[in-house]
Amino acid sequence: MAAALSPRAAVRDPQVALDGALGALSAVLRGLSRDGPVVLAIDDAHWLDASSRALLASLCAAPEAPAVVLWMTADPDAAAELRDLVAATSTRTLSPLPRESAAAMVASVLGRPDADLVDRGEGNPSSSKPSLDSRSTPLTTT
Repeated sequence: MAAALSPRAAVRDPQVALDGALGALSAVLRGLSRDGPVVLAIDDAHWLDASSRALLASLCAAPEAPAVVLWMTADPDAAAELRDLVAATSTRTLSPLPRESAAAMVASVLGRPDADLVDRGEGNPSSSKPSLDSRSTPLTTT
């Protein structure tokens, strides 16, 4: 398997590299699932590249697939494409935060209210994060 994951093997035959990665990931997940339930969480799955999507699709479609719950978060626009990765899916669409909750989140990060930032985020924490990062003061320890 190590040979299948070497950079030279990947350049010569991408399928060999994918098969090797699938085998390695399956073995790890199978080992973990012997001890109890396993959740494989992938945040911002809309950023997965084609190879990663192929790996996940192969993992989920394999007859000897490990017992794993795949939990992904993604932009709503990418949800349909990601649903095609696995046969059995359940989708939950999260609504924007109520204005009061968004305002509390902003105030807790900044230490003060910022109505402009709350309005621009439109209840989506991901939309507010870059502005929050630029307006907040990093915590320091002495």
